[in-house]
Amino acid sequence: MTFVNATLILGTLAVAVPIALHLIAPKQPRRESFPTVRFLTQRFESNRTRLKIKRWWLLALRILALAALAIALAGPLVRSELSTAWLAAGIGLVAGLALLGLATASLFRGISKSTIAALTISGAIACTASIGWAGFSLLASDAPVAASRNPIALAILLDNGPTSQWDAGGTNHLDAIRVAAKELVGRAAPGSRVVIADRSSRPVVFATDTAAAINQIENVRMRPDAAPISGKLDAMLRLLGNSDLEDRHLIIVSNLSRSSWMTPPQQALVDDRVAVSVLDVGKFDASNRSLKLLHHDPHPPLGQATAVRGTITVQGSADDRSVTATVELIQFADDPTRPLIRDGVRIDPESRVVDRAVVSIANGRSSEFVVTLPPEPDVGIRHGMIRLASSDALAADDQRFLSWSIQPRRPLLIVTQDPDQADLIAWAATSPLAPDDPNSAFQVDVIREDVFAAIDQSRFDAVIFLDPSASLLAAIDWDAFFSQGSAAGIIAGSRLTGGFDQHEVLPTFKRVWKVPSPGSFLEIVRPGHQIFDELASLDPQPRWSDFRIRRYWQIEPKKDQETLAAYAGTDHPAIIAMQRDQGRLAVMTTPLAAGAFPSDRWNDLFGSDAWPTFILTRQLVRWLATPKVGTLQARVGLPIQLSLSALKKSPTGSGANNRLDNAADPTVRWQLFSPRSDLPTPIETASDAPRLTVGQISQVGTYWLRSPRGTLGFSSNWNDDDLIAEKASVDDLTAWLGPKDDKTGFTLTDDLSNIELVGTKGAPSISLRSPILLLAVIAFILEQVLGNRFYRQAKGAQPTSGIQSLAGDRRISA
Repeated sequence: MTFVNATLILGTLAVAVPIALHLIAPKQPRRESFPTVRFLTQRFESNRTRLKIKRWWLLALRILALAALAIALAGPLVRSELSTAWLAAGIGLVAGLALLGLATASLFRGISKSTIAALTISGAIACTASIGWAGFSLLASDAPVAASRNPIALAILLDNGPTSQWDAGGTNHLDAIRVAAKELVGRAAPGSRVVIADRSSRPVVFATDTAAAINQIENVRMRPDAAPISGKLDAMLRLLGNSDLEDRHLIIVSNLSRSSWMTPPQQALVDDRVAVSVLDVGKFDASNRSLKLLHHDPHPPLGQATAVRGTITVQGSADDRSVTATVELIQFADDPTRPLIRDGVRIDPESRVVDRAVVSIANGRSSEFVVTLPPEPDVGIRHGMIRLASSDALAADDQRFLSWSIQPRRPLLIVTQDPDQADLIAWAATSPLAPDDPNSAFQVDVIREDVFAAIDQSRFDAVIFLDPSASLLAAIDWDAFFSQGSAAGIIAGSRLTGGFDQHEVLPTFKRVWKVPSPGSFLEIVRPGHQIFDELASLDPQPRWSDFRIRRYWQIEPKKDQETLAAYAGTDHPAIIAMQRDQGRLAVMTTPLAAGAFPSDRWNDLFGSDAWPTFILTRQLVRWLATPKVGTLQARVGLPIQLSLSALKKSPTGSGANNRLDNAADPTVRWQLFSPRSDLPTPIETASDAPRLTVGQISQVGTYWLRSPRGTLGFSSNWNDDDLIAEKASVDDLTAWLGPKDDKTGFTLTDDLSNIELVGTKGAPSISLRSPILLLAVIAFILEQVLGNRFYRQAKGAQPTSGIQSLAGDRRISA
């Protein structure tokens, strides 16, 4: 134990006052009669003149009240882990005192001596054992350090990640984080050094003074691009470890969202020179709906409506019945003159709701919704968002932003000796429209192998080789093919006799593998690949075991070729994919047969009710023929590159920010309008640059880019793992910070008053001032009760009257 103000312990000397008062207190006055009436009375008591203490309980209570008051004012502290031992000792002491009180009461009531002796011995043993146990625990532990005694190197990490936006019932997690941090800074002793850090990219440095630290805390805002906690913790531990102050304390103020603590470092971030505390500031106990985007075509064909699929999940609803949610699909107007700055005010493109969907969701479950983008008459990049019509506890997961590029009909070449197979692939690629429909996604040309060398291959976005021969594949210059940005899909079949292993780009076709009856089937290895996006959103999921495969090519992929699907129970690839230079390659190792199947057919993929194969074929072709505009979706916190081939020309002179294009200018000046910025950010690129690199994306929403040469744009969204409104477990924190309450680990609390600003030189402490003050008050109250009882007029005493009064009785005090 230690004391904040040890000199006040001298106040316990005041216990001598009640002892002295009891020793010199006047006795009860004795009555003596005048000689003239002495013969009428008889003296029943003797005159006691020696000093003697009476009323031991009253004296003990007075001593206890004064001693407790002096000790409480001295500010006693004990180690936090001793609180349990001292609580047990206190209970034992109370029980012992109660037994002694019963023994005293029994003495006055004339109870048997054996009972009085048993109560007295039991009470004495209980009191002695309790005091002995408390003293042993105190001596066996390290001395705590008073928080206000020594300057300290204090680091406070504010977890201002996306879930700090949680706001339910007037409780905002970010506000609670700021309030707690400011109180902790205010507690630091004079001469302390304080560092405030959040999950931004700013370096970790000590604040110049307390006012600067508080100003940093007040300016903390939620960070969509929140940096990982691991890097901040490591930097703060190193900074504290190098401090010249002996006491060092790191405090993490967080709502302990599992999003922040999901991926622990390889080893716990601990330093035996730094004490670590974690303050939990909030709960996720309100109802929250989260919206997730499942699938939408980023490059829909011109003139076709496009479906957008997503899910809504409800958590924490107090009502077990289904909850109804309204989803709105909003589209921004295609206005090449906006955004712009007019009279210092930013003007964004107008927006309108183009579709709605009402979804019923059960608590703890998910429901899928589908909304539709209207057909567009012109090519170009479009932007929009999906949002929930009403708000809830976490606004960040109530909306998703999307961008898409309207494309003209893309040229597709199919090389085959079988027109029936070519027709089947063409229908799958252009569905739901026919291949010859002017609004279909692809303009399909079909040729035979012998004329392939005579055509201009660069005119086509993708070339599909259906059951090609080995001689055709060997004759193609694949390096030149991919360097010009072309894409190839190879559907291997029986005509690839002898295999093909003459080139470093293509996989090695080793042998035809025959599977015993009933045959194998496809097993998706990479369900997150773009080829399987539409399949993943289907409910129910396709049963590939219904589409048997009896023969396929066993291949050996190259290092940069990824296996997307394999044959069940084997490691033999069924579909592989590769991206090389600006081109793409996909290989399927069993044919897609059509029409009347021969008796030795290789598979039943396009048998009866073959809708999964139909969708798989369409997605494979569309992935190969993806326009060269690059991605239009960015994840917050990461950079993005945009292809300049998708520029939409801006009207000359339109808008305050445009200027005439100067072809001789070696650079192009762009203006980046971010979601929450009033002014654009300038970006310069070379005039012949094929791509535009945008820096790290720090906000969620729609970004517009404008230049004299045209307009671009993209959308930024949260990563779904950033918005998990669930608490991290103690095990999760242990993986980060070491064992809980261990010497080199951390302490966890949700009560700010439990955090003492101490370093590893002293143990975390608990103040005993409040319980000892309560003990002093109780002792004082009992002293008043017993004092009034002892000093009131003795029962049965009669006032003097009559002749005694007239005779003038005199009371003599001894």
